[in-house]
Amino acid sequence: MTHTLTQLTLLSLFLVVRATALGTQPFKPVVTGEINTDPIKELDHLEPFHGKVPLPEDYYLAQYFEAPALADQANYLIVLRTKDGRYLVRLSKTAHDKFPTEAPTPDKEIEIPESLASVIYDLWVNALLEVRYERRQHGGLDGELYYFSTFVTSLGWMHGYTWSPGGDLPPVWMMEAGKKLVAFAHDEKRSATAIEGELTVLRNKLFRYIKAHGKH
Repeated sequence: MTHTLTQLTLLSLFLVVRATALGTQPFKPVVTGEINTDPIKELDHLEPFHGKVPLPEDYYLAQYFEAPALADQANYLIVLRTKDGRYLVRLSKTAHDKFPTEAPTPDKEIEIPESLASVIYDLWVNALLEVRYERRQHGGLDGELYYFSTFVTSLGWMHGYTWSPGGDLPPVWMMEAGKKLVAFAHDEKRSATAIEGELTVLRNKLFRYIKAHGKH
């Protein structure tokens, strides 16, 4: 019995030491300015917003801005709760190469059920809580930018973006969620039940990933 307990204690100690060794290590920048990081194609998190000013801030549940490099216009979408307790999706077109300083006049406005709004809010808040700077080279001049933001009472506004995401990872899931919402707003035969099911799948994937790999 004593021998078994000793073995279990040593195993536990080994796992703790190993986990500590595999933890995040301090980054050593080169003071003379040379590049000393390897490039990475696929990130598993959104990055901090890098615009000169943030996108329009309002008490929305979710804000989404997609800017394809070769398109003339960008999609600007928000999900919000009105003062009278309704939940709306608003979709607008804006210039793809210039961030709007005010929310554009919506081209479409669709009322959605609270359950769908809740799933969207779950996605946006949890993905944005994982926003952080990347230690490896990423990005480029041509590609697509996707911006996300939300407001949480007592926490304030949170902003993040991703550039041409790849892999089966959270930035791709967020891009897919945004595109699904844009398609939903355009579809005259839209089904709130159907998109809620699709976004629930993405939310649950994100939750599983954060529980296993989340950094915050």
